[in-house]
Amino acid sequence: MMLAPHHHPPQRPLAWPYSQYETQHIGLPNTFIIGPERRRFDVHAVVLAHHSPVFRKFVPSEPNTGVYIPLSVHNEIVMTQVPSQSFALLMRWIYEGTAPYCYGSDQPSVRNVLGLWIIAGKLGLYTYQNAIMRLVMACMQTRTFILPLSTVQWVYSNLTDCRAARKFRKFVILLWVQRSGPVRVDWFRPKYANPKEVWADAVVAQWILDQVRVKNPVDVNGEPVVVSWEENLKRLFNGEPKQEIKWKTPDYLVWGPEGDPLPDGFFVDIEEALEEADVLSEKVRG
Repeated sequence: MMLAPHHHPPQRPLAWPYSQYETQHIGLPNTFIIGPERRRFDVHAVVLAHHSPVFRKFVPSEPNTGVYIPLSVHNEIVMTQVPSQSFALLMRWIYEGTAPYCYGSDQPSVRNVLGLWIIAGKLGLYTYQNAIMRLVMACMQTRTFILPLSTVQWVYSNLTDCRAARKFRKFVILLWVQRSGPVRVDWFRPKYANPKEVWADAVVAQWILDQVRVKNPVDVNGEPVVVSWEENLKRLFNGEPKQEIKWKTPDYLVWGPEGDPLPDGFFVDIEEALEEADVLSEKVRG
């Protein structure tokens, strides 16, 4: 439950998205200064509070009821390392409910969508972080989709060390080992050596895929088979050819040693969201 804040009207022009959606929501905005160009965004405090626990102030007189007041931050929230175009994309999603997707030349690239996860984490928008993982999974289901190693390196280099980020690293590296395409010689050159965690995590991810393979035997025609070592030994002693078996991962993306078809095991919960947004939380709460 949420209590609507009461404010006096502002004395300055308001920037997007507040200026576009002003009549759809009540209350004043919180102001963000985004990107190296320091672009200003005014975002309804009530909208931020609806989606992020960082922007909520719970009412002391109503313990354990979930009643809160949207936090109005008097100072500007400066995030110059966040790309302003990506921030705008996330704000449009929040206001209009239209999620970005990775298909088509006029749509955001996978790297941009993965970057939205990082931005959402800075704001405590954990439900959007979880939705982004589902979006990326859907985008990359086809085996012909290639995730560049440079994108993986970029994600790793821009993550903080917290529980949510560690989950996301596992998500991204499992994506890469399944959608990296053929091994390339240039991967072993110095420019791809860092972050070292990429390669350490890739080894673990390959082990996970091996666990899936041993549970997914198929014959030469790609049909599932029941493996019987006793039957193979019997054929060997009788001079018959052994059953030819291939061990492969499913055509769809998997997210665990049991062949989990959904990445929900990497979802961020509210406690992890508050931990990840801790630096912003200090700015918000003064």
